[in-house]
This record gives sequence, structure tokens and C-alpha cells, in this order.
Amino acid sequence: MVAAPVSRITTHVLDTARGLPAPGIHVTLDVQFPDGAWKSLGREVTDADGRAQNLLPEGAPLTLFALGLTIGWIGHAIEQYTRDEIIRPRARYVGVMP
Repeated sequence: MVAAPVSRITTHVLDTARGLPAPGIHVTLDVQFPDGAWKSLGREVTDADGRAQNLLPEGAPLTLFALGLTIGWIGHAIEQYTRDEIIRPRARYVGVMP
């Protein structure tokens, strides 16, 4: 069985003065919360090719996906509540039958 691809946040640092990759650069991925506080999510040092390839901690891609999906559901519910109607009471396929 082939493993599923892993979503990740990466960066590639280039030394523009030399036109070459920049190894040994310390990279930090931070998030800022609504109250203004910052939290570090990941840290890495660029490799010989100037790449930092694992800035998210284990499990973070799934967490970010679930969070985004949940926010969408909440937005949809708020819109329905505000309009006082069900926006999509049912889905019906109208295309050509396979």
C-alpha cells in the first residue's frame, strides 16, 4: 500500500547576493492569536539546499483541516440562523445519469 502524501509547510531560503541556496538559516513558524499573543508552531534550520521542510508539528495538518471545516460549518449555521431559513434543504443530482 502506498502512503498518503503528507501536507506540510515548507520554505526555501535563497542568498540573493550569491544566487545560491542559504543553508544554516534558523526558521520559525509562529501563529498570532486574536489577543495579540504569539506561539511558535515549529522551528528548523535550513539544509544544504536552503530548505526547511518540516515546520509543522506531527498531526498539525489534520488539526488545521478539521479547524477549517468546523469554521465553515459554523459560518453556514450562522447564515441559516440569520436568514431564518435552511439554505440547502437537500441536494439533488441533476446531471446525466452514468
